[in-house]
Amino acid sequence: MIGKCAAALLGMLGILCIFLLGRHYYEAHVSSFTEEARPQFFRVLELELVKRKDKAQRVCSNREGEVMSKREMVKDTVIFIRSGAGERKYAIPLHRRENNIEMIPEYRMTQSGILYEYPLEADTVLKAWQKSLTASDFRLSVRVGVTDFSKKETFSYAGDTACLADADSLFSYYIGMRSEVEITGFARGVWYRMLTAGQWAILASLFVFTLGITMCICCFRVVGNRCRACLHRVFPLQAFSDDAAGVSNEAPSSPLLVLGLKFHPDSLLLEGNKGSRKLPPQQASLFLMFANAAEYRLSKAEITTLLWPDGNFNDHSLHAAISRLRKELRSCGDVGILDLNAVYQLRKSINEEFIF
Repeated sequence: MIGKCAAALLGMLGILCIFLLGRHYYEAHVSSFTEEARPQFFRVLELELVKRKDKAQRVCSNREGEVMSKREMVKDTVIFIRSGAGERKYAIPLHRRENNIEMIPEYRMTQSGILYEYPLEADTVLKAWQKSLTASDFRLSVRVGVTDFSKKETFSYAGDTACLADADSLFSYYIGMRSEVEITGFARGVWYRMLTAGQWAILASLFVFTLGITMCICCFRVVGNRCRACLHRVFPLQAFSDDAAGVSNEAPSSPLLVLGLKFHPDSLLLEGNKGSRKLPPQQASLFLMFANAAEYRLSKAEITTLLWPDGNFNDHSLHAAISRLRKELRSCGDVGILDLNAVYQLRKSINEEFIF
């Protein structure tokens, strides 16, 4: 029972390690892809703006926000005066201001005018983005959203839109004075295609190793018994069983005298002052072992090794064999078997209080 619990615990621990290692590989691929995909997406948007305007005229400044003066900074609210609608204010959320591809208000105004006349197409952005990236196992999608002057948003999509709900939003960029154009890139990783052949080999090796160790622990007793049986075949020991027919052939023909008892190995007959009994083969073998042992003592390990060399026994088998021999001895004479914890001893009874 303990071995099976240990095997189950080891198996779960191995599976957990394999899962964590696989997740580490996956997250490393995602991180590497994001580092490459984000700047390429930014570059694609800049090129799309350049294509919509005379290339001799700049439409992007590429200036960092840290070098801008307070006058150049984009405010959180912009004011537009439209014919027929009058003056209107538009609040720009912080995340839109900070993720606009342009930092200078004048260039943002120029980009608003360009995209008003020539809107971005999601398919065009996606194709340019895919072309700029090296081969990857990510399914890419692009969403383009436009907020009009009435603050109504419309969206267009391109790519694997069926799996868009399961995809990870990598980043969103905004264009225009009001940050009214939102372009979001999505990527859905196919995890079983993202790992390299070497990484799959490592995970498979760990799985096979864990499975092998778990099976060895589960089958430890069976394997141990088989190993003992093989050793007994290679290095045979004198062993006896209930159906062993060679006991009388291998035993000496002259009777043995043990503690007042006379045993005839050829006929398995045991004689004493109370009578005589023909011992069964197993009891005869066990009595011979006691007779030939020093001080008539045998350890439990010696008895089980000689009687059951294949290891197919339990504690009940040992106790039953000793009990049967005790019964035969009591019916023939005043000899019993004393249990001394780790060993058994054949001993002559002194009085009626002898403990069998």
